[in-house]
Amino acid sequence: MSVSTREGGPSTDLKSELRRFGIQLAIIAVVALAAVWFISVYGPSVLSWGENRAFQADKATLAQALDDYRVAPSALRPWPTLSGATGIPNEGNVAGYQCDASDRAEVCSWIDFELLTKGGFLSATDIVNSADATLNVTASNAPSGHYGWFISAGGEVASEPDYTSETGYP
Repeated sequence: MSVSTREGGPSTDLKSELRRFGIQLAIIAVVALAAVWFISVYGPSVLSWGENRAFQADKATLAQALDDYRVAPSALRPWPTLSGATGIPNEGNVAGYQCDASDRAEVCSWIDFELLTKGGFLSATDIVNSADATLNVTASNAPSGHYGWFISAGGEVASEPDYTSETGYP
């Protein structure tokens, strides 16, 4: 690029370079604005989709471990929960789930991750990251996840709170 002057002004080469630079800046600005708009409009649904996939993957991992546990040779053993019970977890309407048999109404059906892992039904690499370690006290994930995983009265893996695509993670 030559910088010659004609009566004290920049050359046409410099003017054309400045024009090209301005056009490039305008294109970059438009692309950046489009990206911000796309993320603001579609970002939440993409994130929700990812959360749902993670939740479903964790649930499937636990369901497979539970199926394997139930068909193992000693299938007459208690359910792999902290108390051997199934059903909606309940601490006799007392806040929190201590699983300490403090009352007759207690249902401590939180999945016992340690029992499933020690039995070879849930490998260490499959420990479910979404488990809430204050409820699934044998979960090894840290920091604690979002869900308390339990076994329903029908013998299926369930979570508290239940994940929905509308509410997402609690």
